Amino acid sequence: MLFHETKRFDLILEKEEKKPPKKCNGYKILSIIFLIIIIGGIFTFIFYILTNQIKNCRDKINEKFDNDEKQFKNIFVKLKEIENKISGDITSLNNKINEIQNQN
Repeated sequence: MLFHETKRFDLILEKEEKKPPKKCNGYKILSIIFLIIIIGGIFTFIFYILTNQIKNCRDKINEKFDNDEKQFKNIFVKLKEIENKISGDITSLNNKINEIQNQN
């Protein structure tokens, strides 16, 4: 019985001896670190580009809004001028109608 156990133990030891010892592979670690740095740089670059595009779009929208607002104000001023002219014309017509009615 003891012989079987020692033989079994010897077989286990032989299997362990055949396996190469595990070692820390510095190349893999450096590769992973550089890969993380590169991926982080790519994401940072994409984020930078997207934020600039969003800023440019906001600026264009604000510029368009400002132009539209200026045009609206110009149109409003012109309409007020037309309204004042029309109200002046209506007043003068009413005065003439009153004169004609008073003559009769």
